[in-house]
Amino acid sequence: MKNKASFQLGVLIVLLGFLPNRFASAQEPTTAIQVKSSDLQKNDVLRETVLFPGWDPYEPVSAFVYRKPKAERLPVVIFIHGMGSNKSWLADWHRELAERGFAVIAIDAHLSGDRAIATPIGGIKGEQYWVWPHQTAVNHTANDVSKILDLLPTRPEFDPARVAVSGFSMGGATTMVLAWREPRISTVVSVCGCVDFWWDVTKIEPGPEQRARIATFSPRLKQLTGSLDSNTPARMDATVPKAVLLVNGTKDDSIDIRSIREYAKQMRPRYTRFADRFDFFEDEAAGHEFTEAMKSKMTQWLDRHMVREPIRVERGDMKSPPNTNVSKRVS
Repeated sequence: MKNKASFQLGVLIVLLGFLPNRFASAQEPTTAIQVKSSDLQKNDVLRETVLFPGWDPYEPVSAFVYRKPKAERLPVVIFIHGMGSNKSWLADWHRELAERGFAVIAIDAHLSGDRAIATPIGGIKGEQYWVWPHQTAVNHTANDVSKILDLLPTRPEFDPARVAVSGFSMGGATTMVLAWREPRISTVVSVCGCVDFWWDVTKIEPGPEQRARIATFSPRLKQLTGSLDSNTPARMDATVPKAVLLVNGTKDDSIDIRSIREYAKQMRPRYTRFADRFDFFEDEAAGHEFTEAMKSKMTQWLDRHMVREPIRVERGDMKSPPNTNVSKRVS
């Protein structure tokens, strides 16, 4: 009987070895930058596959980092893709920027790339189906970027005093949230992104019809969009004196070009003392797309404000003009 019992115990142990180990798969918080792999690409550009700590410590931010090997204190460009894409989008341009001496951090936005999930986010009305995930991703990703900024000083290749954020479409919207929220960012480049969030979610210009549409949204959706909207006087003031470039297509069927024109019209007087730090480039031949003309303008902007005439947070270049609240938010 003893040998039989020993045999049964041995069989049980073997069988248990094939069962999923719940404890081994427990998620641990990500608290430091983790380099998972690296490969040397053309023109001596290193691409690292990295996990950054995120806003949610149990949801790390997957990213590619492009840079020159052994280089230190590089100006940083954090790039955020559009809805439905991932960190690989515009990889060639990111490599080109790395060749020019930038460290480019291309991240997977919340609900995207390695962070994607499959869910209908139940019970949402049809007209809100894309709006809720979009706004949720913008808000979460903006908070992720702030967490990434906390960790930049821990790596010698990054210069935390020279940080730009750029993005396309949903990523462009995220950059505009960071423009007024985040004092550690000195340069902002929004590509085909919205600036008036209510105009964007309703696709209706301001007025009674827009207000009627907004009234049909759930209270939480209205709260979320209101928390992100860049188009308020206080948030416009808080954006100054960052170097802000808006890049949009005249023929864009997603972002009404009139909303960008109106925002630019209201922003220019705020940049009277910093006229070279605000610009709006309207590509008349473009729709909702990334064009060579846009790329050229963006590259020049980043080179000027981060390399040739760098705006440095640490030395007081972010000091704001009178009557704005930026002076309370930056050194």
